[in-house]
Amino acid sequence: MATEPDAFRDRLKRKLGLARGSAASAASASDAASAEEAAPAPSDAAAAPLAPPAPAPPPKPRAEAALLLERMFERRAKRAASAPAPRERAPVAPLPRGPARPLPSDLASRTNARGEHAELERRFEEPRMQEALQRLRTHGSEVLRLHAQRAELPPFELARAAFLDTETTALHGGAGCTVFLIGVGLLEEGALRVHQVFLRSPSDEAAALARVLELLREVDVLVSFHGKSFDRHRLHARLAMLGFESPLLRFPHLDLGHIARRFYRGELRDQRLQTLEREVLGLHREDDLPGSQCPAAWFAHVGGRPSRIGDVFEHNALDVASLALLAARFAAPPTEASSGREWLSYARGLRLAERRDEARAALERAIAKLNADSADYLRAQEEARRLRPARARGSPRAEPPA
Repeated sequence: MATEPDAFRDRLKRKLGLARGSAASAASASDAASAEEAAPAPSDAAAAPLAPPAPAPPPKPRAEAALLLERMFERRAKRAASAPAPRERAPVAPLPRGPARPLPSDLASRTNARGEHAELERRFEEPRMQEALQRLRTHGSEVLRLHAQRAELPPFELARAAFLDTETTALHGGAGCTVFLIGVGLLEEGALRVHQVFLRSPSDEAAALARVLELLREVDVLVSFHGKSFDRHRLHARLAMLGFESPLLRFPHLDLGHIARRFYRGELRDQRLQTLEREVLGLHREDDLPGSQCPAAWFAHVGGRPSRIGDVFEHNALDVASLALLAARFAAPPTEASSGREWLSYARGLRLAERRDEARAALERAIAKLNADSADYLRAQEEARRLRPARARGSPRAEPPA
């Protein structure tokens, strides 16, 4: 019984006329043989010198294609024979669902001019948070602005900053992406107060977004983790669709994800927020719901099915609290214990702020700490080149020593 590749090969041959070509060539060969037998044999005297054989006619295009096809199948068969055995894949365990957790009991219903929404307030005032807030008050925003390396980020008071994190129905943009939980963290005396504005159903969206704008009324700058390219654009799109005037794209934005990438690129496995919590802040979440499962939890809640919607609130609140702790970590100037990457980021921020003498001193420390074979060392050399004083136009070039 012909296998499937053989049957496929036969079909291609028939289509290319290989069978007809071979039959025609066989027929012409038999005709030539019969004509040769019927012709009288010449005598020795009259034998004429043999003429050179006529060149073979060029192969027909179909015959060439059939030959290439044969070679292709031969190469494929050799490759299949020499290929290693397929590696056995480890079984993929399903993601742990965990027990259903309902909405927090202290979730309150609020009303404004656009309707009803739900909101939960939570205060983080543990000793670790109080220490971080004290560090933020001590150092202010100057070092954060230098590490951000953005000239459009003006000096700001951290008391007027909002730590922003959102949970959405999709990890991409588009008209169908709904922001169903918005966490806004505001600094108070000795504590971080997190407001979590929640959509119990899609009909709460207008009222919830109006509440977010109210919370941001006294804010000068937004602080997020990769929110400059995601969270603020999702909120801006929803505000525009519902007829609000959105100020989100006009807010100065401090993205801690960009600073983390400069500090820990190549040092940590990745620069995700929870990786930084474990490796930099020394924190570990227990039974945390992954962010990729938050949309499914909200859809199940809206559909009236058991869900882990309560864990979504916990996940969002911890994200906002980690933003404040991470900002406090980045707000301190680099020290002797800091890495070469931190010194390099600091030096580049100083150069962009036109503080060139301080930038040269910081860059010397960065070069002393960096590995000479690393890409960061090359970046440091490029920074040093940019910090060299420009030669005045028309001034003679210095002659090399004899």
